[in-house]
Amino acid sequence: MLKVALEKDSDIATLKPERPLSKSGFDIATGIIDPCLEEHGELRGLIIDSKSIPG
Repeated sequence: MLKVALEKDSDIATLKPERPLSKSGFDIATGIIDPCLEEHGELRGLIIDSKSIPG
């Protein structure tokens, strides 16, 4: 599972992998991030919150 949070005030996304990465996790991320890209034309930052990526 890939947890995704988007701070709308700053347009910064945080990704936190909790299981091995999968296509469905990235589909969830793009569903959250793409509208920001469409509205603002950019994502100001991307944080990957993990000591390691599982799997």
